[in-house]
Amino acid sequence: MGDEHLGAALRRGTRLIVCTLMAAFFGALKVAAAGEPLPRDLGTWTHTVENDWFGGQDRNYTNGTRYAYVTRAVEPMAWEQRLIRDPERSKTFRRGFAFAQTLHTPDNIRTPTPAEDDHPYAGYMFIEYALMTEDQGVVDILTLEAGVVGPWALGEEIQTWYHGVIAGDDPLGWDAQHPNEVVANLSFDRKGRALFTAKAGWLGLDLTPSYGVTLGTVNINARAGGMVRLGNRLGSDFGPARIRPSLTGSGHFDYVQPAAWYVFFGAQARAVAHDLTLNGSLFRDDGPSVERNTWVGDLQYGYAVQLGRIQLAWTSVKRTERFATQDGPDRFGAISLSVKF
Repeated sequence: MGDEHLGAALRRGTRLIVCTLMAAFFGALKVAAAGEPLPRDLGTWTHTVENDWFGGQDRNYTNGTRYAYVTRAVEPMAWEQRLIRDPERSKTFRRGFAFAQTLHTPDNIRTPTPAEDDHPYAGYMFIEYALMTEDQGVVDILTLEAGVVGPWALGEEIQTWYHGVIAGDDPLGWDAQHPNEVVANLSFDRKGRALFTAKAGWLGLDLTPSYGVTLGTVNINARAGGMVRLGNRLGSDFGPARIRPSLTGSGHFDYVQPAAWYVFFGAQARAVAHDLTLNGSLFRDDGPSVERNTWVGDLQYGYAVQLGRIQLAWTSVKRTERFATQDGPDRFGAISLSVKF
């Protein structure tokens, strides 16, 4: 990717952040001036965009988009109650729904014949249903994904359109992508109680562990990591929303004051047994593939700002090599915008 394209992407991202913060700031002022109470529990809509342009690259995991909604606290249905294992009804329960797409490409998208040792073209489009519980600082998230890979996932159409908007190179190798397949994943994630907390006046610091596992036809992996946060009102959420595989929050945040913020640094290690975007299908061998790495790590840092009913988060990510012939780590950025209503 050329420097001018990266600069254009950074300028667009900066304008988005500035405009969002201004709108949220004036909205918060309006609420404060009117003397209206700020309810703690509403549904939360979140739009997350991840793109490697923010890291100065255009390869491998190149783009992810996710639209999600997390309900306010609700009563679980009988079958949900059995899944979350809460016989004493002590946990706060929410449901989550999402629609997402991720795109993966080789380093050189300007040739119709991708190199056999580079990342295969792959698109993944899916929906999510999640059960989320919170109990004394511990959040459990059980998520079912169902979707498609291959041309049905519309990866070629989305990337070609987007590169046309930004005057980027046309991707020419999508004819070599993974074939069509219906896929599914089941994931469990736990964000535990803070291992360490400290407070000086209004400023707080915490260290929160997390771990999880995914089993399915797209991914099979186990993961563990943690996040350090510094800011005010750290109990308002559990970290910014991201697209798996990643350190991800619950997608819900509380608010009892007009404003809150924090900066964060996090790390996650994953043991990967299967990655369809690299290895191909578990059930067929007619798609492209490369040799995956068993161990993959993420380092991330960023900030989150909440003003009234709006929260904006920025994350910068460095991801170690995911396949044996990969030339250097991946770098990408993520923006998530959450609105309560």
